[in-house]
Amino acid sequence: MLQVYFTYFHKQDPKILKQQLQLEQLQQQRDIQEVSTYFDEEEQLINNLNQNKYNQRGIKLNEFYELYINLDLKINYQECCKPQESKYSSLNGIRVLGFLMCVFGNTGISMLLQCDFYQVQHYSKHYILLIVFGCLYSVEIFLWLSGFFAVFSFIKLNCLYNLLLRICKLWPLMVLIILINTQIIPYLGDGPRWFYIERYTKCGKWWQNILFINNFDDENYCTLWLWQLSLDIQLTIICAIIIVLYKRNKNAAIILTTILLLVSQSYVIYTCLDKQYGIPYYAAFTTDIYKSFYYRPWFRAPPYFIGMLTAFFVINFKRKLKLWFQNTIQIIGFLIIVYLTVGWYDTMQFGEDFYPKLYSQIYEGVMRTIYAIGITLFVLPNLLGNHNIIYQLLNYTPIKYIVKFTFVGYLLHMLIVEVIIASFYKSLDFNVQSIGQVYVGCIIIIAGFSFIFRWLIELPFEIKHKITEKSQSKQYMQKKNVDLI
Repeated sequence: MLQVYFTYFHKQDPKILKQQLQLEQLQQQRDIQEVSTYFDEEEQLINNLNQNKYNQRGIKLNEFYELYINLDLKINYQECCKPQESKYSSLNGIRVLGFLMCVFGNTGISMLLQCDFYQVQHYSKHYILLIVFGCLYSVEIFLWLSGFFAVFSFIKLNCLYNLLLRICKLWPLMVLIILINTQIIPYLGDGPRWFYIERYTKCGKWWQNILFINNFDDENYCTLWLWQLSLDIQLTIICAIIIVLYKRNKNAAIILTTILLLVSQSYVIYTCLDKQYGIPYYAAFTTDIYKSFYYRPWFRAPPYFIGMLTAFFVINFKRKLKLWFQNTIQIIGFLIIVYLTVGWYDTMQFGEDFYPKLYSQIYEGVMRTIYAIGITLFVLPNLLGNHNIIYQLLNYTPIKYIVKFTFVGYLLHMLIVEVIIASFYKSLDFNVQSIGQVYVGCIIIIAGFSFIFRWLIELPFEIKHKITEKSQSKQYMQKKNVDLI
């Protein structure tokens, strides 16, 4: 049983009116409210932290959190069937979109790698490839969301505790996915294409995944798609350090985040120029780009830092933007996202030399950062309270139910995609119809398994909030120890 204690030792006048305390509590709840990228319990914890730390008799309270296993299947099932609500619920749509893009992109690339060379050459200029490679931006969406929500979590919760909470929620599912990948997947099928997924089932370096450092080893193919979780934990540690500074000096923390963004972005541009990486359609076929820095935190950090800066802006910006300005930046953000997704169509049609080499290399270096900026511009008006038609679309009722299963779905999606594609004895045709059929089938299977895993594996590991009265003798001893320090 893991217990994390938060004890508060502040003097409180017992004559303070209860109504005044309730008003202060409501004001705190209006200021900051969030929902985690990976799990929903953080929202409840943050609301609990806003509660008064004194009872009606003015006695100090001792507050702590327990990590325990809840095997009540009925309660967990009811929780799975509830919609997810939060102040920033417009981001639910962005999160679901990123998940669907991730599955489609990996489905298309997996089919591309196992298809006949002549089919790939035939469809090399087809718009379907444009969409497949455009879905690679799903990583930027997840990193932006993670950076945005991490700021809110760390501001309201103890930084060390928040890291511990996140890791404790990740480990059970991660270990289970590794066990399924190594002990079950190899025996699910065979055939002429089954060898393709065998390298992902060899987990001699499984401990790197558990320690969240597998993205530094280019030879570790064990559940390779989990590199993003390691990247998230690494960047979250940096975020925690920045938030510690933020609680003491807001401006210094914001400046530090901006500096880290500029330094990491400069390094990415320099590397693209030095290695001569071009338009993503061609750079993706360059093995060196993955071994050099594709999975590294210093290459992927800019979207995360932009998400953090967006959160800082939402927290500290109190004025109301004019409606025409909000609509303008939202349109600009949408155009940025669309252009970065399909803007290099001419290069795919007319060859790598269609644009000057310098332009292509700079494009590869800044496209992920600009995409994250486009996300910020697109959702910022909704984060500031503009409930326009885009907000209604991103907060559509079915999305509130789907979003709760996106994290488990991400962990499972490559297992399902690879098993389905590798099970075919005949090479799949790389065309719109084949990709669409495989994609829809994968989504349906992922949805079913995601519900089961969240119901039986993710939700049973809960964080329990408890408050007990603190005895006067312990209060005196604590106060005495603090005074001596």
